[in-house]
Amino acid sequence: MVNEIGTLVDLSTEQHDDIDDRLMEYLGESTANWPSGNIHLGVMVDGKLVAGVIGDMSEFWIMNIATLWVDEEYRRCGIAQRLMRELEKRAREQGAKVIRLDAFDAPSAAFYHSIGYEELGQFTLNDDSYTEHLFIKQL
Repeated sequence: MVNEIGTLVDLSTEQHDDIDDRLMEYLGESTANWPSGNIHLGVMVDGKLVAGVIGDMSEFWIMNIATLWVDEEYRRCGIAQRLMRELEKRAREQGAKVIRLDAFDAPSAAFYHSIGYEELGQFTLNDDSYTEHLFIKQL
């Protein structure tokens, strides 16, 4: 049996930042020049936002893609590929070495394969019966 020490709490923003700062101090000088930043791009058609990609830089020079979306009527028109090309260009400019993302269905996985992303693995959540695909691309 493990002795439980302390009380679990939800962190405030200040506490979150404090924990991050402690990690950076622990890692030392290797973190001194880590990049920060984000890339949030969209595509407008006739004043309407029809697509977008959201990427945020994390430690170790990794750009994490949280979201890529294209409205259904604009799919298969090259918009997603255009967004990803521009995101990759800007990520390089910000110092990213790798882009990391997840895809949640076979068509999305096929798209990322087609634009040069390497699938590291996948897992299926049986309760929800969907498969998550994990991808990276070295820049």
